Amino acid sequence: MATTAVFAEILIVGLEVEAWILVAVLAVSGTDWIDTGDAADFAGLVLVVVLALAYVLGILVDRLADTFIDWVEDRDRGKSIKKRLMKHPEFEKPADVAPMRMMVMHESEGMTRFLDYQRSRWRITRATIVNLALLGVAGALYLGLQVAWYWLFVPLAGALVLIAITYFAGVRIQEAWVERLSDAYGIVSDTSKA
Repeated sequence: MATTAVFAEILIVGLEVEAWILVAVLAVSGTDWIDTGDAADFAGLVLVVVLALAYVLGILVDRLADTFIDWVEDRDRGKSIKKRLMKHPEFEKPADVAPMRMMVMHESEGMTRFLDYQRSRWRITRATIVNLALLGVAGALYLGLQVAWYWLFVPLAGALVLIAITYFAGVRIQEAWVERLSDAYGIVSDTSKA
């Protein structure tokens, strides 16, 4: 995948992390201390710090999300839910994903770019699932502490709905990626045999 695409993917995830961290900080500290009057003088520096921190946080949460989603999907309940959300649950891969990726990457740069684009979308959705959960908690904390306790259910309910929608989309994206990877693997396997 192009370096720019990987950077953008990680940056998106990191900016999501910074959003829920900011909401959590505001929940605990309130907003009275914020003075944006002098911020314009340091806008360039602030932007660099925000983007650099977002990149680091994006890398960490991308890995944590991968581990967490795999852990959930390895459980019987997780397998059952994922299977019900799939469009073609009966589809069988011709080989394990890692060897298929390596062979396609070795044999076809064009197919690799397309497949990496699909894979990138899946990585963003799985990290967004984790970030939505944490944003829901941070939002509930903020509204519960800064507004009124009964508002805390609004961000929690919103997060649950968005997590379900995002997971559904992510399962379908991952499924399409595996199917296209399998197709590409079949093409490069036939080409290398000829």
